[in-house]
Amino acid sequence: MNPKNIILFIIVSLFINTSIFNAMENSIFNIKEINAVKNPCYAHFLENEKIAITNQSQETYIVNLPTSNTTMISDPEDTTHSIYNQYTIIQSNGNHIITCVDTKIKIYNQKTEILEARKTTLYTPSSLAWNPIDNTIFINAYGQMSKYNYVQNTSITIPSIESFLITKHPTQEIICTITHQSEILFYSLNNLKTPSDSINLPQKLLLCTFCQYNHDGTNLAIGNEKTIFIIDNKKEITPYPCIRAQEQEDFKKILFHPNNSVLAILCNRSTSASRNNVSVGQSVRYYDLKTLNLIEQTTELDSLWSYNIDFSQNGLFVVVTLYDKCVIIPVNFAIKKCIFSLWVLNQLKQRYTIPTELIHYILSPRKSYIIL
Repeated sequence: MNPKNIILFIIVSLFINTSIFNAMENSIFNIKEINAVKNPCYAHFLENEKIAITNQSQETYIVNLPTSNTTMISDPEDTTHSIYNQYTIIQSNGNHIITCVDTKIKIYNQKTEILEARKTTLYTPSSLAWNPIDNTIFINAYGQMSKYNYVQNTSITIPSIESFLITKHPTQEIICTITHQSEILFYSLNNLKTPSDSINLPQKLLLCTFCQYNHDGTNLAIGNEKTIFIIDNKKEITPYPCIRAQEQEDFKKILFHPNNSVLAILCNRSTSASRNNVSVGQSVRYYDLKTLNLIEQTTELDSLWSYNIDFSQNGLFVVVTLYDKCVIIPVNFAIKKCIFSLWVLNQLKQRYTIPTELIHYILSPRKSYIIL
């Protein structure tokens, strides 16, 4: 098997079959509404075909997408209606699901969907940093940080850290914190008394609302509703490149794509033709992390407000939580690359014997967004 012949074959195949997508766009690239849970305020993919949704009554459901079967996992006694769930959080790691609504933090077994631990905080947490290795959650509420062990059901306050946002490095024992003065400080989990490092942005951010690592920790996105800075931890480049909101637009949520090289931004747009005529819309934009060029933008959604976005594990779909519904939107650039990869591999298999390891490498999530 001559590698040069294979590369040439792939290139020719991609050019010849570009027309495939023109015929497919009206079928697989459609937006799908999820109507199983009314008045949603947060949606999170647990698996490619399962989504956890919390509504404005603080009820949490698990929805099976192919069947639309819905299971309520939260305690009905905790139900309290609120339309201001801006700090609702759902996270999962394959073994556990964490939900945080208002002041209530709950940990469920993801397989059995049984509640295993719960904690009520004095103030509503603005961010959580989960460390599944030692079964702990760093909780940031009202500028104070605490460390909660949900297996031992113990909690300790960390008085040395006053922060507004926190996030944990995905591969290292480091947490990043942002203070109310927009100072960016890094702490080792072995020493939470003094910061091990810090970052100075070229401009002070008023009310920083975003602080998130990509999946391998090489990039850190920090910003607010108007500006997002991208910090490459492998390069000492200043000033840091940034993405700025357009006129009459706010950034609502950010999220890194599973391929690790694309940043998604949920945008809220509001334009006023007159005092009584206000147009509101939402869309998701995808930016290349290396160049910060816009890859693509979804069609505009029509809702009063938006809450969050989350990717399926294979990166082919994004769920957007709007004021009155959840919608699942195909990630066009990921699906197109996926189909190309599958088609080319199928053609190659008819002509060559391809090692199984090579197939898995090509179809890995970091390469073509497929999970086998």
